Amino acid sequence: MAQNENIDAQPDRRGATAFFPVAGIVPNVAKMLLVVPHFQAAMLKAAIGQQREAIAFMGQRCDEELKLVDSIGSATSITDVYSACLGFCQETAGQYAAEAGKVAELTSRNAMEAVRAVQQEAAKVAPMHPPREAA
Repeated sequence: MAQNENIDAQPDRRGATAFFPVAGIVPNVAKMLLVVPHFQAAMLKAAIGQQREAIAFMGQRCDEELKLVDSIGSATSITDVYSACLGFCQETAGQYAAEAGKVAELTSRNAMEAVRAVQQEAAKVAPMHPPREAA
């Protein structure tokens, strides 16, 4: 019985096996099957990059909040507390606006990289299937 399993796993003259019978029908099917995982890997890489940027930004925000707490804790008058809070809010608004710009740029760049990756994968697969001529 084991000998029959090995025979079934051997490719026939078209390259098909019992495990993947269409391999002989569709040339280089492995390349076609890798398009989706490659695209997913590119998207995952982009998502992790965005998460890294967000975490770095939040770390900076935490540092700024600690500075605010220190400023409030060392204030000698209510005016000092008000000035510290006002400065913190103004700086925070500017930093969030700058970060939103970075996120938009990073998202755009990641989308373009994903498009390029898909185009490269398509170029690998496309030569296997030349366009049909109109009848």
